[in-house]
Amino acid sequence: MKLANILDQAVAWYIGAHITGGYKWLMDRYREGDRICIFGFSRGAYTARALAGMINKVGLLPPGNYEQVTIAYDIYRTDTDEGYTLSDGFRDTFSRIVPIEFVGVWDSVSSVGIIRSHTLPYAASNNIISTFRHAMALDERRAWFIVDPWHIRPTPRSDFLGGLFSRRKDPNDQSLLARFVEWLTFGGCKELPEVERHGRAYGETSKKLFTSSPNARSPTDVKEVWFAGCHSDVGGGNIPDSHPHNLSDITLRWMVRECTMANTKIVWNEPRLRQLRIDISPERLQVSKAITTNAPILHESQTAPSYEKVFAPQLTQFEDKGEAADAQWSQVHDSLVFKWAWPMCITSLLWWILEFLPMKQWAQDPDGKWHGSHHVNLGRPRHAAGNTPLFHISVLAKEQGQIEGQPLYKSRATLGEGVTPTYVD
Repeated sequence: MKLANILDQAVAWYIGAHITGGYKWLMDRYREGDRICIFGFSRGAYTARALAGMINKVGLLPPGNYEQVTIAYDIYRTDTDEGYTLSDGFRDTFSRIVPIEFVGVWDSVSSVGIIRSHTLPYAASNNIISTFRHAMALDERRAWFIVDPWHIRPTPRSDFLGGLFSRRKDPNDQSLLARFVEWLTFGGCKELPEVERHGRAYGETSKKLFTSSPNARSPTDVKEVWFAGCHSDVGGGNIPDSHPHNLSDITLRWMVRECTMANTKIVWNEPRLRQLRIDISPERLQVSKAITTNAPILHESQTAPSYEKVFAPQLTQFEDKGEAADAQWSQVHDSLVFKWAWPMCITSLLWWILEFLPMKQWAQDPDGKWHGSHHVNLGRPRHAAGNTPLFHISVLAKEQGQIEGQPLYKSRATLGEGVTPTYVD
């Protein structure tokens, strides 16, 4: 069982059990009028998104229907035309149609299979989610922690499939490494026949799901923001909660504020909020909105705004003061920096072994088209995609607020040519 737990952490071995466990919990407790809010970190974040995807595709069963949950999950993960037709009938016959108010995730990663990744339907994008918020780590660079952003939707096809069939094997990739991985994974992800692919994309089933699904709502309000730190700096776990300065406190405050501004009606534990210096007063929320709304879009020739001159004056009246102190005093961790002390040297060695395994990685261009290639990661940094990636203002505070005795901070993530970030709160 211990080995199974290790595998579970490394490759999300039991993701189906996690998804169905959350599904059963909601199945027994949901009542009409409730607002569903789902949160998760790391592969728990991917699980949260997949749970929302399962609710979209097969609906939510009435309380006590445990025997049908396994059937519902099998239908959810079946990505054939028959599976989508079956899900329509299953949802309409057995399930309740429920919306999802809010999904908040910290550094969502989706390596849910050995060597290759298995993408579940609607985990990439999901039109029954009202609000989606994602805190992403600028400084993570391990191959098995590739961030999984919300995927843009240029056509009905990608919305219908949640990005699933856009992420197939590239037939033009005939490199030795690609052929090796294909052999290693017993053929890899097979490319669908052209007729079948376009039939699913633009056929009656997909049109129904895209235009007249009973779950359909207005477009999801999506915001994904980059924060300083590695995977567990952003999501928590590297520093004890008792430590006075913690990078994960910044992302927690941001997520709570976003939940409040999204009008989720979550009832917060106010004494605990005060203890964590989480201010959700109307005045603090108004400043956060103003900073984000008025955030200047910088051009390549322009330098980043001064945190002390532009943002600090707006935040000095609040206890968190824009999280500047937490950002400046907190350490950024890096699991790929080799540690020679025992037993940490073993952990470092294992992480580096994984860096030498061939992995298939994907990038989405501005038109929504996926491009994949096999390569060995070797500790390469993440790429902050998009023409105007959103950076939290605490990143600016950390870069510009040099503390004596602290190493100079510069975020590791790369940007596209000519791309500059937009700073938000």
